[in-house]
Amino acid sequence: PAAQAATVSSAEQVAAAECAGLLAWLEALRGDLTMAARHTAEVLRIRPADADEVGVGYAQLAAAWVHLERSELSQARQRLDHASRRGERAHEPWLAAGHRLAAARVETAGGEPDTALRMLASVRRTHPSASAGWLADRFTVAAAEAHLAAGDPQRALAALTPEPTQAVIEARVLAAAARRAIGDKRGARALLTAV
Repeated sequence: PAAQAATVSSAEQVAAAECAGLLAWLEALRGDLTMAARHTAEVLRIRPADADEVGVGYAQLAAAWVHLERSELSQARQRLDHASRRGERAHEPWLAAGHRLAAARVETAGGEPDTALRMLASVRRTHPSASAGWLADRFTVAAAEAHLAAGDPQRALAALTPEPTQAVIEARVLAAAARRAIGDKRGARALLTAV
């Protein structure tokens, strides 16, 4: 709210947009699409949508994730185009890795899981933020999702072993789908019950 005051400098607006943009991205990953969209709108109200700023990049990434979760692939691709390369230019590895994660998920949803798997493997080799912790677990889930979409439920299950601790619900739902695909309905039901 302070970023909208008349006495706020441009630098303060950029800083506020960076915070709100990152918050939008975190809310999108948490699954709160309404809050993610609200924070994205806040950023784009105080900063130009095509600004080469980290906050705008995070906001565009969050908007892409919201569209992806709503199966609006063309809108997700459009937002990713807006967000592209901002992370590399701003030396913001988490933004760059998040962009590639979203792009890989868009490829999976668009029927190109092999492309998604190549993208995910490339990011894991080059971005330290994708190798351990919370974001790494998101990459694991995205890889399992791509394997499942490619018709390889065994590899999806292998990707989810050991179970990602920071994305347990998503991992178990995908594992249940993979178990069902291999004919283990009882195992699938047990996983869904646990969720």
